[in-house]
Amino acid sequence: MADKCITACMSDYVTMWNKKNVSELVEKYYRDTSKVLQPDGSTIRGKAEIVKYMQETIVKCGLKCTLQNDETYGTGDLVTSLGTYKMTDDKGMVVKSGRSVVVWKNGPDGCKIEVDAYTDEKCHTKGVCH
Repeated sequence: MADKCITACMSDYVTMWNKKNVSELVEKYYRDTSKVLQPDGSTIRGKAEIVKYMQETIVKCGLKCTLQNDETYGTGDLVTSLGTYKMTDDKGMVVKSGRSVVVWKNGPDGCKIEVDAYTDEKCHTKGVCH
């Protein structure tokens, strides 16, 4: 059951990302307690900082995203998704790809991302756009 829910959420997340609906995406899938753990060891904390980060990644850099849920662990209020991602530029060229670990937590406001972590297995660009 959790696999289907996570897959549906990830599909909706990707649609919002690729339509550049940053504020709506963050409001729907993150909380003020959420964290994005980056490959360089830094942590982005809370909705305001996540919006700022995503504005740069999605809007300024124009990167599109695909996500694949490979495995889901857990039951109840905490579920962890292991998967892969790809970021492409406006020409469809892959600029970044890697693995993701997402901890989903159920709360009074529904199931949202508590921790979002990803690796850069292959980064084909350098500069401001990650």
